[in-house]
Amino acid sequence: MIYRTKMYHVDPSILDHFNHHFNNTLLPTQLKYGARLVGRWMTKANSDFIEVLAIWEYEIY
Repeated sequence: MIYRTKMYHVDPSILDHFNHHFNNTLLPTQLKYGARLVGRWMTKANSDFIEVLAIWEYEIY
């Protein structure tokens, strides 16, 4: 198994748009090519940005 972490820094003002894009574009594309979303976490909003961490699992490189 191969695991990939992806950290996004999101401006709080576009968080809803980002979540929509993730759920409707990124996630289906990754699933189509055999990835599995292990987990996705977000930090609490601060004055600058929200950190969104996604961990993906792949069977092969």
